[in-house]
Amino acid sequence: YVALNFPFKYYDRHVNDLLIHRYGNEGLINIFSEKYIGRISNRLKDITKLIFEVLNEKGLLVVKSYFVKTVNGTEVTAKITNLIHPNGKISFYYDNIPTEIKESEQESKISADIKCETHNVSDEIYVPGEWIKPGTLVEYEAFGKICPKYNSIKKCKKATTSNITCIWCEKANKCIESNDQNTHKLKVDDCYVEESLDVNDLSAPTPIKHDEKTLKITEFQFAEKLKKIFEETAQHLTMTVNTTVGNIQNKLYLYLYILIILVVYPVVIYIGCIIWRWLHYSTD
Repeated sequence: YVALNFPFKYYDRHVNDLLIHRYGNEGLINIFSEKYIGRISNRLKDITKLIFEVLNEKGLLVVKSYFVKTVNGTEVTAKITNLIHPNGKISFYYDNIPTEIKESEQESKISADIKCETHNVSDEIYVPGEWIKPGTLVEYEAFGKICPKYNSIKKCKKATTSNITCIWCEKANKCIESNDQNTHKLKVDDCYVEESLDVNDLSAPTPIKHDEKTLKITEFQFAEKLKKIFEETAQHLTMTVNTTVGNIQNKLYLYLYILIILVVYPVVIYIGCIIWRWLHYSTD
């Protein structure tokens, strides 16, 4: 279980903690409020091993998954990173998807299972298979509660405030909101919204792969940020391990010193007694 270090809402429910684990061929991030409310999942067919790396710091949760499988006698590894942001955004970043892995063998999605007073809401939003390839960043962001009230481009743009940017999505014919200025231009260029069941603030996946120049900068910066995060984590772990090893070595030296005293001291006394008795009898 992982307790988030920042406030986060999933389908308008406050999230308390997460359960990160493997289930068969899936890597799951189960999401809990008072009860289970949904999950983030990645699946790869016929894996032999799944390794997780988790970084939980103030303002960001990073879960890096390594899916290992054997293809034609060769071991290959698919690397997928999920990020959870305080603003409600959920990201899938495909670090590496080996060419040996077929599109039909992999799957990523977010799902919800919300139990309301009068009815239950179940929902699943899949990452399109053609997006699951190396270097692709897919983000799911809540529609919000302010911008979706406006049903025209003109009204949508006028609704923008200093804290919230309203964006008109042509494909979904819907006004969505964002407080992420870094991806605002990309969202305006293109966006993709999954229709969902009876929930006003469901998530919209946005593939950041439209403007080639912007894409490269975004991916480079994103990759560098992840690299820095995991290098800092690795450095921290190394320092911890070195400190632990140092403490163990110090304890071993102490135990060895005590052992020497316990063993050598009686031997010295015993030899001393023998010499004393020999001298005593010689004198007599």
